[in-house]
Amino acid sequence: MPQRKIMPDIFISNPDGRFHRGSRANEIRREKVDPPNNSAAKKTGHKVNLFTSYCPNPQIFFKDINPDEEILLFLRRHLVTNVPWIIQGIFLIILPLLIGILINALSIPIAGVGPGLSLFSLLFYYLLVFEFFFLHFLNWFYNISLVTNQRIIDIDFRVLHSKHMAATKIVQIEDVSLNEVGIIRSVFDYGDVRVQTAGTAGHFEFLAVPHPEKIVDLIGDLIGGKSV
Repeated sequence: MPQRKIMPDIFISNPDGRFHRGSRANEIRREKVDPPNNSAAKKTGHKVNLFTSYCPNPQIFFKDINPDEEILLFLRRHLVTNVPWIIQGIFLIILPLLIGILINALSIPIAGVGPGLSLFSLLFYYLLVFEFFFLHFLNWFYNISLVTNQRIIDIDFRVLHSKHMAATKIVQIEDVSLNEVGIIRSVFDYGDVRVQTAGTAGHFEFLAVPHPEKIVDLIGDLIGGKSV
């Protein structure tokens, strides 16, 4: 069954400073998501930066990783999925200016509101706008999924609410499918990947992740290889 636990520490250095190569079978699986056109990058892994949403063979670690476990894929929601809340935030930034223009145009009298109170109210408003941006970014940044040679890990982080990790072993996976519907999803190549597990274990969903076909192929190969 998916195991719920506290979110592990990630984005930390490998304690021994090395990244394990693993078996030839795992090398072939890497090639599914990372074609061998850059051998130097494959030897050291790929760096995960601030805006990474898809990274094969990433240079990250978490403290609960098994000694013989390799992280094959790092996933977040596609960066383009942030556009709606960014547009909303920009509108909130210019909203006071629009209200000020409207008040001046209609010559609406504002009695009892001094410059000090107006400034304080404006600063408090923009503090809330900053919080809007900050919380949305954190929700995108910390909600990640990992595919290793042994299991699938879904890290769910809700700012000010909760954080947990769900994991299932590869041998428990029965089926994997994708859903990529819509022009925008097709243009930017992102979609939802659903992983069905055995029995009452339920399922995992990677929502709006980049390159869903590559993800399905990789997990399918892991299922076929019976990794443990």
